[in-house]
Amino acid sequence: MKKTVKYILKRIKSNKKNALILGGLALIFSFLIFAGIFISYSLKKGIDNTAKRLGADVMLVPKGAKENAENLMLTGQRSTFYFDSSNYEKIKSVEGIKEITAQCFLKSLSADCCTTEVEIVFFDKDTDFMISPWIENKYKDNLGKNEVIVGYGIDIDGDSIKLFGDDYKVVAQMAKTGTSLDSSVYFSLDSKKELIDKALKKGSFLTEEQVKEDLISTIFLNVDKESSTGEILNECHKKIGDSFDVIYPKELNQSFIENLYIIKKIIGNSVIIGGLILFLILLLTEHLTIWNRRKEVALMRILGNKKKSIIKALLGENLLVGLAGTFTGIFIGSLILIPFSNWLGILLKMPYLGPDLAEYFIIIAAIFVFMSVVIYIASIFSIVSVTNLEPYRALRREA
Repeated sequence: MKKTVKYILKRIKSNKKNALILGGLALIFSFLIFAGIFISYSLKKGIDNTAKRLGADVMLVPKGAKENAENLMLTGQRSTFYFDSSNYEKIKSVEGIKEITAQCFLKSLSADCCTTEVEIVFFDKDTDFMISPWIENKYKDNLGKNEVIVGYGIDIDGDSIKLFGDDYKVVAQMAKTGTSLDSSVYFSLDSKKELIDKALKKGSFLTEEQVKEDLISTIFLNVDKESSTGEILNECHKKIGDSFDVIYPKELNQSFIENLYIIKKIIGNSVIIGGLILFLILLLTEHLTIWNRRKEVALMRILGNKKKSIIKALLGENLLVGLAGTFTGIFIGSLILIPFSNWLGILLKMPYLGPDLAEYFIIIAAIFVFMSVVIYIASIFSIVSVTNLEPYRALRREA
């Protein structure tokens, strides 16, 4: 085995130009496939993950804030929009509402815990059904004023974080969402005034609306099976007038999934077309490369090497070079895609959740198997046709 590998490496060294061409094509081919699979899989995983935890039939937001609120539901991008918290209290009494909860957002405040700004979210701890599904380990005690829930991307110092000069105990951390929710810190609604005072003392800029205690950003509600959404919304209009816009998170997500499939189709078709072109180039390159080595093959035959051993040597050479190119392509793809996953999600304006370690290695293994088959198919016919030439005839042609 060692002798075979040494021989193959020696042959590669003596045919550097051919090796560079084949390795370069394999690098481009594998990079294209890896990037296509990685991005498509991450988008699908991000949206599937979000869909499982949407948790609300209806979302009520202030009039004119619908577009910003949709961005919140789909990508986690926070915005500052508010209406009076009395709306929440009035709607609570509407019959047919199974669950109802409220949240209030403070967009991007600087905090001691993080190098970047964090999103501050206040929620009703007693009625919440939107945040708890994201928490992998449920907290047992009621959320106190000096306790917080943090997003996946927040760095924790032991079991606490420092915000605006004070330490807060972290009672739970959310699962990864692939959105800006990962950089959010969650407080109970009754701690809003105290936190805003601390933020102002530390020099954080807050608008006149943000410092008001009696404002919320959104109301989420689930409708009882016996009631219709239309009836509930009519009752809400009677209670609080036309001061709100309505969003249907589950329908919004369905529309989003349809758009995702279009994007995935474009990415998939691009990979297939690019792959076919590269495969044809690889096939032609291999044919020309092997054909130009017919003198070398003829001399090997004259020296007593069997056809089978020559085919194995040439095929082994191509596979080794091709798989080295494949490894390099995947490595470059990983260096580009993995560190910038969050940026890609923001750029695409979609939940973007990269594969975990096991899924990542499954993708790599599948690409290696696929590239091995492609290189084998691209090489074998040319190698067999050249080794089948009569040695003296091949030498005469070379001469």
